[in-house]
Amino acid sequence: MWWYFVKLSETENTILYAYGFESKETTGQFEYDKAKGKATIIKYADNHSESTDIQYPAYQLVHKYGHLDKKMIAYG
Repeated sequence: MWWYFVKLSETENTILYAYGFESKETTGQFEYDKAKGKATIIKYADNHSESTDIQYPAYQLVHKYGHLDKKMIAYG
């Protein structure tokens, strides 16, 4: 599995990302709460369902790579 993330906006507390699952088409969106370390899906990307958790890739994106504007992550 791979994920493609594009940062849309950032505040002191949250980051809004568009994302693609197994695609560079960013058809989904989630908000990442920096304090809680948790992602909340706003809209699932094409090919992505609730059975595939976004929490670890989102956490890795923010904490390992540091709030990048664009990033592709392979996971699994």
